Amino acid sequence: MSESSYQNVHSGLASLHLALKKIGVNQQFNPFLTLSFLALPVIPELKITDHGLFHVPTFQHILIDEEVKSIKS
Repeated sequence: MSESSYQNVHSGLASLHLALKKIGVNQQFNPFLTLSFLALPVIPELKITDHGLFHVPTFQHILIDEEVKSIKS
């Protein structure tokens, strides 16, 4: 949701996608859509909050690089 016009929102989103393309992010992956789902209650393990990433099973906030390390292991 935004108080900006749809033209400004669309332009800003296009700029973000271009920046992701420039740094080599796979164009089949949409990180903004992924982030929007982390706030949903139907995602049982991880939540994104105003304080960062929250791991539901341990009921504590985690650092993002800790999660990446555990995923790679």
